[in-house]
Amino acid sequence: MKKYNKMLILLTALLVTGCGGYTAQNNASPKDTNQRAKVKSAYQKLDQSTAKENLNSNEAIILVDVRTPEEFEETRIPDSILVPDYEIEKLAPEMLPDKEALIYIYCRSGNRSKSAAKMLVDMGYTNVYDIGGIIDWEYETISGKE
Repeated sequence: MKKYNKMLILLTALLVTGCGGYTAQNNASPKDTNQRAKVKSAYQKLDQSTAKENLNSNEAIILVDVRTPEEFEETRIPDSILVPDYEIEKLAPEMLPDKEALIYIYCRSGNRSKSAAKMLVDMGYTNVYDIGGIIDWEYETISGKE
């Protein structure tokens, strides 16, 4: 009987921990992020091929570059806006007023985008996707001033 109770407790613990929702560490690759996933206190990591596909089909996606103005001018993904990570808490309320908007974030290598995505979620944004770094972006980029 003791053995049965221990197994039941272990099985319950596994079910509870295995059934959690999305977290910042998940590598979710939804095929259609046009349907808004209401994820509280978390952002999702999105692979770049899916991000590109969604960017091509959904003009409502707000593409945010969180690098420096100099990096942004040097090269960026078309139609992205600059909201440097070090100013995101100050600029986001004005530049990203809809906290339910579909937001894709990128930086140079993926570190700042991860941090910025977490900041936005902490500020109450509910539809934030980290698409990583522009150094891995295999698609069109542009340069120069906006």
